[in-house]
Amino acid sequence: QSGLPRARLMGRPFYVNDSAGAVDALQRLGSEAPKRLIVEDPTRPLPESSEVKGSAGIVRDLPEEVSVVTDSSTAAYLLLADTYDPGWSASVDGNPAAIRPAYAAFRAVLVPAGPHVVNFSYRR
Repeated sequence: QSGLPRARLMGRPFYVNDSAGAVDALQRLGSEAPKRLIVEDPTRPLPESSEVKGSAGIVRDLPEEVSVVTDSSTAAYLLLADTYDPGWSASVDGNPAAIRPAYAAFRAVLVPAGPHVVNFSYRR
């Protein structure tokens, strides 16, 4: 993942059931892995072929709060390359949103098309 932005919009999801499946997918996909989003999302909202165009930028970056502005022409996953932990919660434009484990270690949140603000907050 080095060299890629910490917050970025992604499509082309590769759905897995758990962290063991994510580790297996990382090994199986090899050099393709950074071009796919390996994500644990039982709802599977995006087709595996979905291409995403858009932007994501961190506008607030504190130890227990991160805010990201996104803008995309289609629904997309916002990948935040920060550690996944159940203490984190997320909202999109103030509405609660599920955080899905991505690449077995990071956080992903589904965002609809258009401009949005995604807030991550940590509660001990």
